[in-house]
Amino acid sequence: MVKEAREVHYGENEFLVRLHWLCEFQCDQYDIDTEPVPIAPLVRRLVVVTNLHDKYDWEDHTEDNPCYPCDGIGDGEGNIDPNHIRPSGDIVARRTRKRLEELFLFINAEEITLVLRGGGPPDGSDAATRQTIADISVTVKRLIEFFGNRFAVQKWPDSRSRPTRNLVSYWNKPTDRTRRDIREGRASFQQQMQMDVERWTREPFTIKSRS
Repeated sequence: MVKEAREVHYGENEFLVRLHWLCEFQCDQYDIDTEPVPIAPLVRRLVVVTNLHDKYDWEDHTEDNPCYPCDGIGDGEGNIDPNHIRPSGDIVARRTRKRLEELFLFINAEEITLVLRGGGPPDGSDAATRQTIADISVTVKRLIEFFGNRFAVQKWPDSRSRPTRNLVSYWNKPTDRTRRDIREGRASFQQQMQMDVERWTREPFTIKSRS
Protein backbone atom coordinates (compact mmCIF):
# COMPACT_ATOMS: atom_id res chain seq x y z
CA MET A 1 0.00 0.00 0.00
CA VAL A 2 2.85 2.39 0.84
CA LYS A 3 4.51 1.62 -2.47
CA GLU A 4 1.31 2.32 -4.42
CA ALA A 5 0.71 5.54 -2.51
CA ARG A 6 4.26 6.67 -3.21
CA GLU A 7 3.87 5.96 -6.94
CA VAL A 8 0.62 7.94 -7.09
CA HIS A 9 2.00 10.84 -5.05
CA TYR A 10 5.18 11.32 -7.07
CA GLY A 11 3.63 10.41 -10.40
CA GLU A 12 0.59 12.68 -10.30
CA ASN A 13 1.92 15.86 -8.70
CA GLU A 14 4.30 18.60 -9.78
CA PHE A 15 7.19 19.36 -7.43
CA LEU A 16 9.10 22.61 -7.01
CA VAL A 17 12.51 22.03 -5.42
CA ARG A 18 15.46 24.29 -4.73
CA LEU A 19 18.54 22.89 -6.45
CA HIS A 20 20.46 22.60 -3.18
CA TRP A 21 17.70 20.34 -1.79
CA LEU A 22 17.48 18.10 -4.85
CA CYS A 23 19.68 15.38 -3.33
CA GLU A 24 17.44 15.11 -0.26
CA PHE A 25 14.28 15.19 -2.39
CA GLN A 26 15.39 12.13 -4.34
CA CYS A 27 14.82 9.77 -1.41
CA ASP A 28 11.56 9.14 0.43
CA GLN A 29 11.70 7.72 3.94
CA TYR A 30 8.33 6.50 5.25
CA ASP A 31 9.56 6.59 8.85
CA ILE A 32 12.84 6.57 10.76
CA ASP A 33 12.85 2.77 10.95
CA THR A 34 12.78 2.20 7.17
CA GLU A 35 15.44 2.59 4.53
CA PRO A 36 15.13 5.65 2.24
CA VAL A 37 13.58 4.78 -1.12
CA PRO A 38 14.82 6.43 -4.35
CA ILE A 39 11.88 8.24 -5.95
CA ALA A 40 13.52 10.00 -8.92
CA PRO A 41 12.17 7.44 -11.46
CA LEU A 42 8.63 8.02 -10.14
CA VAL A 43 8.56 11.80 -10.65
CA ARG A 44 6.79 13.02 -13.77
CA ARG A 45 6.85 16.83 -13.38
CA LEU A 46 9.66 18.71 -11.66
CA VAL A 47 10.63 22.38 -11.34
CA VAL A 48 14.15 23.02 -10.01
CA VAL A 49 15.10 26.54 -8.93
CA THR A 50 18.63 27.92 -8.62
CA ASN A 51 19.93 31.40 -7.86
CA LEU A 52 21.88 33.47 -10.35
CA HIS A 53 25.68 33.48 -10.13
CA ASP A 54 26.17 37.08 -9.03
CA LYS A 55 29.50 36.73 -7.15
CA TYR A 56 27.72 36.05 -3.82
CA ASP A 57 28.01 32.59 -2.27
CA TRP A 58 25.29 32.38 0.35
CA GLU A 59 26.35 28.83 1.25
CA ASP A 60 29.83 30.15 2.05
CA HIS A 61 31.76 27.09 0.89
CA THR A 62 35.52 27.26 0.75
CA GLU A 63 37.37 26.81 -2.52
CA ASP A 64 38.82 23.45 -1.48
CA ASN A 65 35.47 21.87 -0.61
CA PRO A 66 35.96 18.18 -1.52
CA CYS A 67 32.28 17.74 -2.41
CA TYR A 68 32.68 20.10 -5.38
CA PRO A 69 36.12 19.42 -6.87
CA CYS A 70 37.60 21.27 -9.81
CA ASP A 71 35.91 19.97 -12.96
CA GLY A 72 38.19 21.39 -15.64
CA ILE A 73 35.84 24.22 -16.59
CA GLY A 74 36.59 27.91 -16.20
CA ASP A 75 39.48 29.81 -14.71
CA GLY A 76 38.41 30.28 -11.13
CA GLU A 77 37.89 34.04 -11.44
CA GLY A 78 34.97 35.34 -9.41
CA ASN A 79 34.43 38.75 -11.03
CA ILE A 80 31.84 39.13 -13.79
CA ASP A 81 32.98 41.16 -16.77
CA PRO A 82 29.85 41.74 -18.91
CA ASN A 83 32.03 42.18 -21.98
CA HIS A 84 33.91 38.90 -21.54
CA ILE A 85 31.47 36.34 -20.13
CA ARG A 86 32.84 32.79 -20.03
CA PRO A 87 32.33 29.70 -17.84
CA SER A 88 33.76 30.06 -14.36
CA GLY A 89 35.68 27.53 -12.30
CA ASP A 90 34.74 29.02 -8.93
CA ILE A 91 33.02 27.07 -6.17
CA VAL A 92 29.52 28.37 -6.97
CA ALA A 93 29.73 27.32 -10.62
CA ARG A 94 31.21 23.91 -9.80
CA ARG A 95 28.58 23.27 -7.16
CA THR A 96 25.72 24.14 -9.52
CA ARG A 97 27.07 21.94 -12.30
CA LYS A 98 27.54 18.98 -9.98
CA ARG A 99 24.03 19.28 -8.55
CA LEU A 100 22.48 19.55 -12.02
CA GLU A 101 23.97 16.15 -12.82
CA GLU A 102 21.40 14.66 -10.41
CA LEU A 103 18.62 15.50 -12.87
CA PHE A 104 19.75 12.60 -15.07
CA LEU A 105 18.24 10.30 -12.41
CA PHE A 106 14.71 11.51 -13.23
CA ILE A 107 14.60 9.25 -16.26
CA ASN A 108 10.80 9.01 -16.53
CA ALA A 109 10.04 12.70 -16.13
CA GLU A 110 7.62 14.18 -18.63
CA GLU A 111 8.54 17.79 -17.75
CA ILE A 112 11.65 19.15 -16.08
CA THR A 113 12.03 22.92 -15.81
CA LEU A 114 15.26 24.49 -14.63
CA VAL A 115 14.54 27.96 -13.26
CA LEU A 116 17.19 30.68 -13.07
CA ARG A 117 15.79 33.00 -10.43
CA GLY A 118 16.95 36.55 -9.84
CA GLY A 119 16.84 40.13 -11.00
CA GLY A 120 17.36 41.55 -14.44
CA PRO A 121 15.37 41.41 -17.68
CA PRO A 122 13.34 38.25 -18.39
CA ASP A 123 15.41 37.51 -21.51
CA GLY A 124 18.51 37.03 -19.35
CA SER A 125 20.49 39.86 -20.91
CA ASP A 126 21.85 40.98 -17.54
CA ALA A 127 25.41 40.00 -16.63
CA ALA A 128 24.47 37.67 -13.74
CA THR A 129 22.08 35.58 -15.87
CA ARG A 130 24.53 35.41 -18.75
CA GLN A 131 27.26 34.30 -16.34
CA THR A 132 24.97 31.62 -14.90
CA ILE A 133 24.12 30.35 -18.39
CA ALA A 134 27.82 30.25 -19.26
CA ASP A 135 28.63 28.33 -16.09
CA ILE A 136 25.97 25.65 -16.67
CA SER A 137 25.98 25.62 -20.49
CA VAL A 138 27.80 22.29 -20.89
CA THR A 139 25.65 20.42 -18.36
CA VAL A 140 22.40 21.89 -19.67
CA LYS A 141 23.36 20.94 -23.22
CA ARG A 142 23.73 17.32 -22.07
CA LEU A 143 20.38 17.47 -20.25
CA ILE A 144 18.66 18.80 -23.38
CA GLU A 145 20.24 16.03 -25.45
CA PHE A 146 19.06 13.45 -22.88
CA PHE A 147 15.51 14.69 -22.22
CA GLY A 148 14.75 16.47 -25.50
CA ASN A 149 11.69 18.73 -25.39
CA ARG A 150 10.87 17.45 -21.91
CA PHE A 151 13.53 19.82 -20.56
CA ALA A 152 13.10 23.60 -20.31
CA VAL A 153 15.09 26.52 -18.93
CA GLN A 154 13.25 29.58 -17.65
CA LYS A 155 14.17 32.93 -16.12
CA TRP A 156 12.00 33.86 -13.13
CA PRO A 157 12.23 37.28 -11.49
CA ASP A 158 12.31 37.51 -7.71
CA SER A 159 8.72 38.71 -7.92
CA ARG A 160 6.54 36.21 -9.78
CA SER A 161 4.17 39.05 -10.69
CA ARG A 162 6.62 39.89 -13.48
CA PRO A 163 6.69 37.81 -16.70
CA THR A 164 8.84 34.71 -17.06
CA ARG A 165 10.79 33.69 -20.15
CA ASN A 166 11.78 30.33 -21.65
CA LEU A 167 15.50 30.43 -22.46
CA VAL A 168 16.05 26.92 -23.83
CA SER A 169 16.29 28.27 -27.38
CA TYR A 170 19.69 29.71 -26.45
CA TRP A 171 21.01 26.15 -26.73
CA ASN A 172 19.76 25.79 -30.33
CA LYS A 173 22.49 25.45 -32.90
CA PRO A 174 23.01 28.78 -34.69
CA THR A 175 21.63 28.83 -38.23
CA ASP A 176 23.52 30.16 -41.25
CA ARG A 177 21.31 33.25 -41.06
CA THR A 178 22.28 33.77 -37.42
CA ARG A 179 25.96 33.56 -38.29
CA ARG A 180 25.45 36.04 -41.12
CA ASP A 181 23.55 38.45 -38.85
CA ILE A 182 26.36 38.24 -36.29
CA ARG A 183 28.97 39.08 -38.94
CA GLU A 184 26.88 41.98 -40.21
CA GLY A 185 26.25 43.38 -36.73
CA ARG A 186 22.45 43.10 -36.74
CA ALA A 187 21.89 39.99 -34.62
CA SER A 188 19.19 39.80 -31.96
CA PHE A 189 20.08 39.00 -28.36
CA GLN A 190 18.78 35.44 -28.86
CA GLN A 191 21.06 34.97 -31.86
CA GLN A 192 24.03 36.31 -29.88
CA MET A 193 23.27 33.93 -27.01
CA GLN A 194 23.10 30.98 -29.41
CA MET A 195 26.55 31.86 -30.67
CA ASP A 196 27.85 32.32 -27.13
CA VAL A 197 26.44 29.01 -25.90
CA GLU A 198 27.91 27.21 -28.90
CA ARG A 199 31.31 28.70 -28.03
CA TRP A 200 31.00 27.98 -24.31
CA THR A 201 30.09 24.34 -24.92
CA ARG A 202 32.83 23.83 -27.47
CA GLU A 203 35.90 25.57 -26.04
CA PRO A 204 38.30 23.42 -23.97
CA PHE A 205 38.16 25.51 -20.79
CA THR A 206 40.72 24.62 -18.16
CA ILE A 207 41.36 25.59 -14.57
CA LYS A 208 44.33 27.86 -13.97
CA SER A 209 46.83 26.29 -11.62
CA ARG A 210 46.64 27.56 -8.05
CA SER A 211 49.83 28.37 -6.22
